[in-house]
Amino acid sequence: MFNKNLLWIIALKEFKYYIISFRFVICTILVLILSIVSSIILSNDYSEKNSEFITSYQIHQKEIETISNRGQLLMAGLTADRAPIKLSIYAQGLEPYIPHSFTVSPVVPPNVNERKYKNPLFSIFTPPDFIFIVKTILSLIALLLVIGTISGEKEAGTLKLTLSYPISRAQLILGKTIGGYLALFIPFFASALIFLFVIIINPVIELTSEDIISIILLYIGSLLYIAIFFQLGILLSSIFKNTAPALLIGILIWTFWIIIWPGIIQPVAESIIKPVPESSIEATKSTILRDTDRKTFFLKSDEWETQRKELWEKISRIEEQAQGQWREQTQILQILANFSPAGTFVLLSTNLTKTGINDFNKIASALRNFQFNLIKFDDNLILKAKRNEPLEPFPRYLIQKWNPFDPSLSSSLKENSDLNIFYFSLLFIEILILFLLGLLFFNRYDIR
Repeated sequence: MFNKNLLWIIALKEFKYYIISFRFVICTILVLILSIVSSIILSNDYSEKNSEFITSYQIHQKEIETISNRGQLLMAGLTADRAPIKLSIYAQGLEPYIPHSFTVSPVVPPNVNERKYKNPLFSIFTPPDFIFIVKTILSLIALLLVIGTISGEKEAGTLKLTLSYPISRAQLILGKTIGGYLALFIPFFASALIFLFVIIINPVIELTSEDIISIILLYIGSLLYIAIFFQLGILLSSIFKNTAPALLIGILIWTFWIIIWPGIIQPVAESIIKPVPESSIEATKSTILRDTDRKTFFLKSDEWETQRKELWEKISRIEEQAQGQWREQTQILQILANFSPAGTFVLLSTNLTKTGINDFNKIASALRNFQFNLIKFDDNLILKAKRNEPLEPFPRYLIQKWNPFDPSLSSSLKENSDLNIFYFSLLFIEILILFLLGLLFFNRYDIR
């Protein structure tokens, strides 16, 4: 028979037990300190990147104004600038690996100008973001918090006494789940508020309604992720009669999910699909360009135009083949990542904060289009010269509008909704499976 009063008494008892325990207090203080330091560092870093972006953009716009002929375009090229991603404070994702400036010329491969005057050691010693705190620290706290919730009571001799009251084992484990999870909500909520507060007080960051929805969804996803390790702790505590072996197995599973599996999937994906090296692709393209330029230099306009079309068809096929292999490898990597809740959580969080693979693909595609438009523009200038057509004043406005990093390029929540729903569903299913397994083993648990 369901006893609501006893259920909440057990939940309240568990809640009080956890929040006054020494390990809980220490863990909460650790999370608070880490959140304060991390959020401030990442917020200042975003402000610095944004300042660099504004300065760089203004400089490159002035450079465009000085270009008045084809020779200057070929020599200097054009530089496109990308603004930093606002929600990267929550999840760095691919943001540190995506260049903020690209120099493109019709005849020279893109040159990446990525904060070249920064200390390279900063790339090694990076501050933890909100996702790291949830994925690593809070998940471990959740596991350690409840690893002895059943086996510990059995060792203390209180489990048999508790079950002597008119309450079922299902109600007992549900009460322990509610009380423990409410206690765990305290350090999470504190960390979430700290990050949100630091973002709000940053004058450079202006959150849109979609940004706020993304943050809320990120918090929901984080709670689901933490719940997986919470339920894992209850499951192991329901399987083992002593806390020590449950703790050992729990740490091993946590280590595999958080550390080992993410390190395994990359070489596995690379062994399944081996894309052509980028250096080889660029070398092939350069060879084709040089050969075509040599053959077409003295051709008439019509023959020259035909040869150039064939050239770009060849280069497009090479690009499409390389991109196809890269996409296949990325898909395999994403599939393998979902075998760990940590992988699913990272994919979800980077999707929501626009620091994931979808936005990276959009930026890469925009850059390719940017260079292709420049090449077409240059070819048009050559064709007019071969036809002895009068050249109009150099149309700078055409170059200025070729900004590949328009804000509209960022993926929207609606655009990624199916993928986000899948990740949310996967996390929820894992929680449900662990909860039912914990209940199943606890029903068979020997309390003697």
